[in-house]
Amino acid sequence: MLVRPYTEADLDAFKRIHADSRIDYKFPNLSSPLFIVRTVVERDGVPTTLLTGKLDCETYLLTSGTAAERLEDIAAAQERFLADLWEKGIDNCYCGVPASVNRHFGKHMERLGWERGRDGWCNWFINTVK
Repeated sequence: MLVRPYTEADLDAFKRIHADSRIDYKFPNLSSPLFIVRTVVERDGVPTTLLTGKLDCETYLLTSGTAAERLEDIAAAQERFLADLWEKGIDNCYCGVPASVNRHFGKHMERLGWERGRDGWCNWFINTVK
């Protein structure tokens, strides 16, 4: 087994692995600069595994005022916020909302254009430092 960085020569192998997996997600654009780490496992000279890390943005919200004012403020800030992220090269952001808040706030998130995570998929997190 050899663990090494990804190269463009690996692309076809991973496109085949992706297609063979039959998991419903679009093959990523691995040449995007947002993929900042691409690690390949090779066995007997054949790439078998790719673990890649793509930059995205975790969104935090701190707001005050009445409920109506808070929603108005969020809507006003969001267009600029998303444009600023895009200018910095970020094409995706996410926001973790506690279930107790989501019961009431989720409908507002949808009105603002946010989408829930994919049904049947679970997000997992790990710290890079111990």
